[in-house]
Amino acid sequence: MQKLLKKGKLYSREERSEKLLERARQKIVDVREIMLNKIPYELLFAATEAAQTVLIYAGLFPPTPRVVLSKLKILEKEKLLDQHFVDIYEEIVVMVEKIEKGTLSELSGKEIDASLRKVRVFIVKMEEILLNLEQKEREKSMTLAYRDSIKLCEKALRSRLKKVPSTDYGKILLFKKEFIDKGIVGKTHYTTLSDLYAYHKNKKAARELEKDKYLDRTHIKSLELAIEDIIKSK
Repeated sequence: MQKLLKKGKLYSREERSEKLLERARQKIVDVREIMLNKIPYELLFAATEAAQTVLIYAGLFPPTPRVVLSKLKILEKEKLLDQHFVDIYEEIVVMVEKIEKGTLSELSGKEIDASLRKVRVFIVKMEEILLNLEQKEREKSMTLAYRDSIKLCEKALRSRLKKVPSTDYGKILLFKKEFIDKGIVGKTHYTTLSDLYAYHKNKKAARELEKDKYLDRTHIKSLELAIEDIIKSK
């Protein structure tokens, strides 16, 4: 045993204790490094990515956290985002900036947990805003599809008739009588018109309507081609 101690292959109790303390101190340094130089950056990255997704969808393209913050303030002014969420993002941005400048050299576990909770709340809010923006965009596209379909319907009717109903529903029924029932155009075009009318009048819930086929305007284009054939064959 003594020989091994002399050769340095075994450590005395005091040396073992010192080495254990040394490792413990290094682990504390490592943990501090993670808490100060990794976690805050990861939190900022997650919050920035969530915010950029919303801002890009809204037509804004912020490249850096500070620009993201300025754009979020625009959303706040437009009543699309509460000040509370702007403050959360700004707090994370400022925290990282202080770390980079060396004016913040310590973060407690409690502070990290608080920041993590705030970022989670922020991300959930960004997801909510994105869903609302997507829904508004879909509604806008559906409204445009409806208006265009009625214009096409009226165009077809005026190519054959002198008098056209003033109401949209009347136009659709007459379109069916003049072109669908007589086999001039396919029944799918009546389905397009009636579906969009029902949706426009809230008679058909969004979940009941296969909106994708109208959002990509495939059916509207098909209706347009059919009506061009009607006009050409007049």
